[in-house]
Amino acid sequence: MHALIRRPDAKAFGDLVDLLRSYERKFRWRRLLTRDNELAEGYSAMLDLLAVGLDCYIHNSPDDPHFVKLMSPIRKIGGDNADALYYFAPLNRGKGYRIRGTIGSAAYLAFTIYGGDTPKKFHIVSNVSTPELEVDADGTFELHIGADDAGADTNELATDATASCVLVRRYYLDKDDMQNDPGEQSIEPDDPPPVPPMLTGDEMGGRIRNLEQFLKGWFKITPIPLPPIPPAYNKLSSPRQASADTGHLSTPDNHHSFGFFRLADDEALVIRGRSPECLYWSVHLWNPYLQTYDYAHHPCALSSTEVELKDDGSWELWVSHRDPGRPNWVSTTGKPRGFVYFRWLKSESVPEKPQTSVQRI
Repeated sequence: MHALIRRPDAKAFGDLVDLLRSYERKFRWRRLLTRDNELAEGYSAMLDLLAVGLDCYIHNSPDDPHFVKLMSPIRKIGGDNADALYYFAPLNRGKGYRIRGTIGSAAYLAFTIYGGDTPKKFHIVSNVSTPELEVDADGTFELHIGADDAGADTNELATDATASCVLVRRYYLDKDDMQNDPGEQSIEPDDPPPVPPMLTGDEMGGRIRNLEQFLKGWFKITPIPLPPIPPAYNKLSSPRQASADTGHLSTPDNHHSFGFFRLADDEALVIRGRSPECLYWSVHLWNPYLQTYDYAHHPCALSSTEVELKDDGSWELWVSHRDPGRPNWVSTTGKPRGFVYFRWLKSESVPEKPQTSVQRI
C-alpha cells in the first residue's frame, strides 16, 4: 500500500482530489454566493472545467497533440462566446509544430501561443489572426510554430521557454454558417513519434499534474466576487484593449467592457452606446464562473449582426427578466444578478463607454 501511495500517478491523483475539495469549499462558503442556483452553478462549473481538462491534458499529449474543442452550448468555461468556437492543443517547450486547415465561414480566425511558469496567469507569447493571417484562395492555410520563428513570415508563430499551448479562436457572424461550415484545423509535430509509447506511471503522473495546474489557474480567478453594495451594480467599465498579460487566456485583438447587473422583476437595465468599425462585437451575460447563460434557449447574448441599430447608428439594449417589448432584449434567464460583458474584435478605435440606466418595465 505504501509503495502505491509513492507512485507519481497515485500521488498526483490524491492531490487532484484535494484540489477539487478545496474549490468546493471556496464556492460553497464564498460570501454572497448563497442562492440555490449559484451553488448549483458552482458544481456544474467545477465539473465542466474537469471535463475539459481531461480532454486537454489526460487524453492529449504535446508529443503527438490534437486539437480539443473547448466549449459548446452545454459545456462552457472561461468567458465563452455564443458566436465562437475555441480549440486547444498542448505544446512541448522549444519544439516545432505545423498547423494546417481551412477557414470555413469564420469572419475571424486566430492562433495564440500561451506560456507561463505558474498556473495563476498565462501570458501571450505570440499571436496571428485575420486579416493578417495568410489564407489561400481556396480557403486553406498552413502555419508553423517554432522557437526559431521570429515572425518574419506572417504564418509563423514564435515560442519561448515557457510556451505550453496553442489556442484557436473562430468567430462567426452567422450561427447557421458556424454550424454548417465551421472550418477545421490539425496539428502535428515536426518530429512525430512513430508510435505513441506505452503509458507509464511517470507519464500519467505528469499529465495529472498538468491538469492540476490548469484547474488551479481557473479556480484562482473564479467565482468572480459579486459586489457587496447595491451602488456597484448596473454600470459598466470604460472599454480597454486586452494586452499580452491581461488575464487567463485573453486575446490582444479584443476591447472589452464589463459590469454587474442586479434587477427586480419589473426592472430593466438599459444600455446605450455606439460601436466603432470592427470585425465583430457582442454582449453576453455570464455567471460568476465565467460561463455564458443558456443561449440555446434564451436571448441572453446578442451579436453585432443581431442588434437592431437606430437611425444614427447607435444602439439600445434592454437587460431584464421578461421581454420588455423593445428591440434588443437581453434575457437574464430569471437570475436576479450577474455579469455583463462586451467585446469588440479588431476595433478601429476604442469604443465609447456604454451608458446605463435602470427603468421600470
